[in-house]
Amino acid sequence: MRILLGSLLVIGILFSKCNNSSQSEKYAEVESYYYEFYDSARGSLSQKLIQEMAVYMQRPFDYILTEESAAMGWPYFGDVQRGTRVKREIIMPPHSTVHRMEPLSQYMNDEPAKRLEITILSLDSAHVEVKFRLFKGKAGQWIRIVNQPEHQYPIKEKRREDLVEEISKAAIRNTFK
Repeated sequence: MRILLGSLLVIGILFSKCNNSSQSEKYAEVESYYYEFYDSARGSLSQKLIQEMAVYMQRPFDYILTEESAAMGWPYFGDVQRGTRVKREIIMPPHSTVHRMEPLSQYMNDEPAKRLEITILSLDSAHVEVKFRLFKGKAGQWIRIVNQPEHQYPIKEKRREDLVEEISKAAIRNTFK
């Protein structure tokens, strides 16, 4: 009788562990991308643009790339409320994680991570020129993994909010490359 109860207890514990691990395997992991801004244009307008982009990037959303979001067109990713558990099966391969944007100031120096540099290269009355670079590693040991060419965004006939949203979405989009 004791052996039977002991065996049932062991089987119950193993089933519970297997069931819990299979449950956690169904959900995608969250991967943080720590962003920082650089201002090569060095003007009051570029500083204001960076401040507005920082506000946009701090919205309470995580980002995923699914077949549904890709079918909707650029920027191809969708957003979900921050902290929402996302089933791995809906994320479009080769992607497998939920992307979370966080300011570099929240980075803990000893954890491996990905870092996104957003540089305002120039800003005039006609356009803003931006460069995105993605790194992985740890503080002091960053290795560049994506170096996008400069992108020009026309300013004329665009509301400032639309320009901030377009550049911010392009920055987030670059974390999926």
